[in-house]
Amino acid sequence: MNITYSEVKSDSAKIVESILSSDREIPSLKRIVGVLKYHIALYVFFATLSFFLPKVDKGSGVFFLVAAFGVMHWFLLVSLMSSYATLFFMVRDTKVKELKLMVLVRSKIKSYSMVWAFGIVLLGLISISTELNIGALVFGNLIISVLGLIIFNLDMSRFQISSLLGAISAAKDSFSKRS
Repeated sequence: MNITYSEVKSDSAKIVESILSSDREIPSLKRIVGVLKYHIALYVFFATLSFFLPKVDKGSGVFFLVAAFGVMHWFLLVSLMSSYATLFFMVRDTKVKELKLMVLVRSKIKSYSMVWAFGIVLLGLISISTELNIGALVFGNLIISVLGLIIFNLDMSRFQISSLLGAISAAKDSFSKRS
């Protein structure tokens, strides 16, 4: 989908106007985690499966240390992704949800999310079929998610200046109307 800088500026101004006029409640952490429920479920499934495999040395505690690192990584991921999730939760107007910029961002998020889910499945299969065990899942997920976030931010940075200009002008107009 192609979009021009002027469309990005215009759409972001409409998004900011919608957010400023929104009376929606701030989403709870439960709702934000709900966005990642399939990824977390896949991750927990393969982590649990790899624990019950006979080749796991449960006495050394390494498995639990690696698993704890994986849990901390998920806390980091939820905090990083909550900003995008909050944006979508704050927009109520269906006209705004159908803006070209929102459709583009939503499709990019879905695409990156599908690639990440596929990566979790692939890493889960590696973790249950090799000697790497849960380490493959935890550290592989760390690498895939960090690289994915970097690539996603590079991809989205093309729209940021126009979005910022549109947001500033919309906020300025909104505050001048209130004064």
